[in-house]
Amino acid sequence: MTRSSARAFVGLLVVLFAGASRAATTYTFTKIVDNGAGAFNLMFFRTYILNGNGAVAFAPAGQGAGIYIGSGGDISTVVTGAPTNYLLTGFNDSGTVVYEASGSITTNTAGGTPFQVAPNGSSTSLPAINNSGTVVFTTIDNAVMTRNGSAAAQTLVSNTALPRANQLLAPILYGLGINSSGTVAFYGINVASETSCNCGLFLVAPGSNPVLASFKQNVTENTELNDSGAVAFIGTYNGAKGVFVVQNGQVGAAVDLTNQTVSLATQYVSLNNKGEVAYFAKFDISPFTQGIFTGPDKVNDKVIANGDPLFGSVVSSIGTSEFGGRFLNDKGQIAFSYALSNGLRGIAVATPVASNTPPPSLTDGGIVNAASFMAGSSASPGSIVSIFGSNFTSQLAIQPGDPLPTSLSGVKVTFNGMPAPLYFVAPGQINAQVPYEINGSTATVQVTNSVGQSNTQVINITPASPAIFTADATGVGQAVVVFANSATIVGPVKPGTDWRPAHTGDTITIYANGLGAVTPPVNDGWNSCDKSICAPDFSNLTLRNTTVRPKVTIGGVTVPDNLILYSGLAPQFAGLYQINLTIPSGITPSDNTQIVITMGGVSSPSNVHIALQ
Repeated sequence: MTRSSARAFVGLLVVLFAGASRAATTYTFTKIVDNGAGAFNLMFFRTYILNGNGAVAFAPAGQGAGIYIGSGGDISTVVTGAPTNYLLTGFNDSGTVVYEASGSITTNTAGGTPFQVAPNGSSTSLPAINNSGTVVFTTIDNAVMTRNGSAAAQTLVSNTALPRANQLLAPILYGLGINSSGTVAFYGINVASETSCNCGLFLVAPGSNPVLASFKQNVTENTELNDSGAVAFIGTYNGAKGVFVVQNGQVGAAVDLTNQTVSLATQYVSLNNKGEVAYFAKFDISPFTQGIFTGPDKVNDKVIANGDPLFGSVVSSIGTSEFGGRFLNDKGQIAFSYALSNGLRGIAVATPVASNTPPPSLTDGGIVNAASFMAGSSASPGSIVSIFGSNFTSQLAIQPGDPLPTSLSGVKVTFNGMPAPLYFVAPGQINAQVPYEINGSTATVQVTNSVGQSNTQVINITPASPAIFTADATGVGQAVVVFANSATIVGPVKPGTDWRPAHTGDTITIYANGLGAVTPPVNDGWNSCDKSICAPDFSNLTLRNTTVRPKVTIGGVTVPDNLILYSGLAPQFAGLYQINLTIPSGITPSDNTQIVITMGGVSSPSNVHIALQ
């Protein structure tokens, strides 16, 4: 599989129905501080960070500048007075803040004693802090350092650890983030990353070497890294627009905004440990909706935006923290700054209202083959199934990379008690991989989330359950069959596409589901590059062939066995199969030439076709 054909298939692994909808989350709003009468009169709130307990640290500018902490009641002072420019960059759940002032990195708590982490002029980036109190910062010679309390600072990444794009230019490192385990994320420029920007996002755990995670030219001042090692960014990636999550070297779309009129601020996205995101965006042009959102729906996924009522007035604008930083926590609380039509400015926290959501529920007969969607279809070990029901989750969550997780946003699926790898979870649909370890003729399926457990459904298990993916992701019509080493669909000529019919002797690739066991075996949720991102030359690829040779008929003509060149897992995606074959002679040309796969006596649906001339 080439890179282009792989990208063409990405959307088919995450099949969503455009008609699916969900109710909007209701929030209550708590005022943290405003610029009314009192100490903060006429002040501008430039930076704020939310911690896991719902408290906000903020650094206003103007008279009385400093760093303060509030949670809806009294305001506590961390530091104030000279100097008047405090760069607040971190705030943990213990109430410790880290900030930079006059070139010195310092930690402190409300009413506490400041501790100097790094002296004046020794750091070149904005520091970050985790819940253990470990601070990460870079030195003037571009090394990444960590320090916890009074212990000596430790070098995590030296300034010679990264390959240089230009031997005369040292890498520049910035955009630091650190999670609870001490893993650090940072951006590097002037690095040899095989990109035109010579830049990259790197992750490094204590005692390990930096790992290149993904590429992104518009980077943020602060990188939010959750406890699973995932990083969120906002903007464009491979032609798609939205919010993306990077994990294990793979990039997944958390919020797809490709087809919407929306302006995105590349710095303002927050990711929690449940995999949920919140982001700042401006939808439409005139009139427009600008504010904080948690998903792709500008109505149902809106937290707060211009024109909304707030604290007895109307929102004229929603602002963001000047230096980034966390504004979404694991409780789903979201911090934001605002300006009201009555002239007041301030910081508030939105808290989702418990909705007494019932436990998840499985639709009767709602577990189907993710390629055919045929009611009553069996599943096979390693195949992808679509699970339909209700109350699975409040918003879409997509797997961030390989290996596939067995929990997304707190949602889990089991087959006979075995956890299943997940491609995505949505309010009414989950796509999951059947564990390869499943044996027997049936499997009991159940969904669990933070509310409780669903009813169970029993599905039939067969050694193979072949089905061919279709271009419109309905299971019917034009097949996802491409010319070899391309992403060009073998279909009738279609305006706006490069589709074209095939001829006798052409080599094609069929993308399929449910072709059963492979050799050598593969772990649940892993791709054929053994959970890593595949190298450009596929040097880390292990070809995994199906243990049963498929029978393929095209237009009623059986493809001779010697023309089936490969049958096995597609390299870059867990659970996806491909068959490479050469089209035999004797097939009657048609734009609707039936194509069927048969394995172990089970055939794929016959209502799928390609075009031949």
